[in-house]
Amino acid sequence: MLLITVLLVGFWGHFWTTIVTIGWWPLFIEAWTFVLQVSLAYLWYYTWEPMRAFKGVHMAIGGLLAVASFLQVYMIDVIASYMLTPTNPQNPVRLALNPTSYPLTVHRTVGNLAYIGFAFGGFCAIRYLRAKTAEDKRFYDWAGSFGLLWGVSMTLLQPVVGYSYAKEIQLHSYGSWYKMMFGTLSPVFLWQITLLGIMFLTATLYFARRLRTDEARGSGILKLLSVGMLLTTLLAAQPYALGFSYESVAAAGLNRPFWEGGLINPLGSSGLVPARPAGRRLGNRPPRRAAHPDAHDDPDDADDGHHGFHPGERSGTVPDLRRDDDPGPAERSDADAAVQPLDAYMAQGPIETASVRPWA
Repeated sequence: MLLITVLLVGFWGHFWTTIVTIGWWPLFIEAWTFVLQVSLAYLWYYTWEPMRAFKGVHMAIGGLLAVASFLQVYMIDVIASYMLTPTNPQNPVRLALNPTSYPLTVHRTVGNLAYIGFAFGGFCAIRYLRAKTAEDKRFYDWAGSFGLLWGVSMTLLQPVVGYSYAKEIQLHSYGSWYKMMFGTLSPVFLWQITLLGIMFLTATLYFARRLRTDEARGSGILKLLSVGMLLTTLLAAQPYALGFSYESVAAAGLNRPFWEGGLINPLGSSGLVPARPAGRRLGNRPPRRAAHPDAHDDPDDADDGHHGFHPGERSGTVPDLRRDDDPGPAERSDADAAVQPLDAYMAQGPIETASVRPWA
């Protein structure tokens, strides 16, 4: 811990000083809950035999360990989510409950619960291989299947929870969402989907085999589901563009379907819709300049040459993101409300959010 702190301060001194100033209390609570977590883990493990007669107390120690673990993870999530979707640093409630804090915590909590099941199943698999008696083999066989069932059941929630998290990123930090979906992080995201599909496929085949060996009904249905799982994984893992990122494909002038000589993958783009914040629309109107604190009704009165840089200012042109309930100009036409095609919208590139990052 000391080495990590020294490296953080040494290599990223300005960033680390700023984030500690803003998130002092979450970091303080995280440090002490980590100490409490380690202490309770040792106490719970080494009092297993001495406190056998006091099972209630021993279980209470385990419960406190779970609470400390959750708080420690939540404090980390507060800092991580704040760096992604910053809010007013003077308001501790807004800091702790920033837009992506809640979905990130749910996403990680469900994942941690799934890890418990998979770790338990792996432990039982090792004990099954090392068991000497038939009774021990039967027990660890049953316990391992229970752990795997627990892990898979919790992981089934992850696509729904992960979608809600990604949606909040899209709404509140569009640049990050764009990079994850269409930018340089897109291949990593596709690998994640591939690994998730392999997990589900392996679990489905395992349970199909268990049902067959136990002479129970349902193994055939699970085999059919495994085929569907394989096809779904192959479809979900299709990239939108056959390149490292959409920007590189667009820069090469190849942002068109492959049968037209481009690098757009029809399978990868078939399930995508124009990525736009919910409750908003992107019209075919010309792009407008970003709002500026020194903006004037009369262009001649603007002091663009002297106003300098303002925090949160966005340079260049950005797509018009008017709310549906915004009446806008009176001369707005019906064609104005038409949604742009995906390629036209994607060609505009990522939209930088107007949120002020204190360390920028």
